[in-house]
Amino acid sequence: HIDIVHMNGSRAGLIGRIASIFTNSKIVFTPHSLIFDYKQSYNAVRTNFYIWIDRLLNLFTDSIITVCDEQSERLKNKNQINQKKIITIHNGIDQNIFYPSKKDKFILKEFHLNENRPIIGFIGRLVHQKGLKYLFEACRIIDNKNWQLLIVGDGPDKHQLITLSKQQKIEKKIVFCGQRNDVANILSIIDIFVLPSLFEGFPLSVLEAMALEKPIIATNINGIPEAIDHNKNGILVNPKDVDQLSLELDKLLSNPLERKRLANNAYETFIKKFTLKEMINKTEELYHSILS
Repeated sequence: HIDIVHMNGSRAGLIGRIASIFTNSKIVFTPHSLIFDYKQSYNAVRTNFYIWIDRLLNLFTDSIITVCDEQSERLKNKNQINQKKIITIHNGIDQNIFYPSKKDKFILKEFHLNENRPIIGFIGRLVHQKGLKYLFEACRIIDNKNWQLLIVGDGPDKHQLITLSKQQKIEKKIVFCGQRNDVANILSIIDIFVLPSLFEGFPLSVLEAMALEKPIIATNINGIPEAIDHNKNGILVNPKDVDQLSLELDKLLSNPLERKRLANNAYETFIKKFTLKEMINKTEELYHSILS
């Protein structure tokens, strides 16, 4: 007697939708990242097979929630699903967990970080998609050498990235702190948040940084420009562009006032558009619409 089954993520969307077809439940699916984006990770045959399966399951899906307008447009352009079934609901962040706060002294001490030197931070899975090798290359050529880099997260590329940091002779300025459950506390000590991804949906990490009032540098891809307005509430750079990323990092490292301006604007944008309450309200509206 389940009225609505709502799947999140491609794997859940595959298994959950197949199971739900044989019930009277309404089916809602939020892919977060579109299957087309994984062509960089899978070969063409495998990707096309997944696209075919996805198109078939879409026939039985009552609504697909995309996390950004860019995804909605791509789905419509590729005729993957009836356009009336597509709705954009941006991700939202819980203000009770993520809010501006003073630097957590215990985190600084735990990782032996110098409070008087700017901390560049990344949070996410350590995989090729996140473009971390380009961040390392950019850090290596920054003119301003007064920086520290905190890498939060785990993944299959961790050992490769540690080796890369040694090859580029920047390993002493990088801390790999692994997977953490206290992301808000970690963000409190970061001075510049960077997301150098090659592709994304609508990343939560950017919204979390906005909620904690942090200046952000991110790649100009997919849904990120729907949150970051270049030079107003953050900085957008081209993916894989090491020189551009290095230049923007150098500017922010040398200019605390500019960091503060971008951070303030980012927080204002978050409050207006990307709170958890806003996301919940829109999702509830969709549920009632489907049931009626």
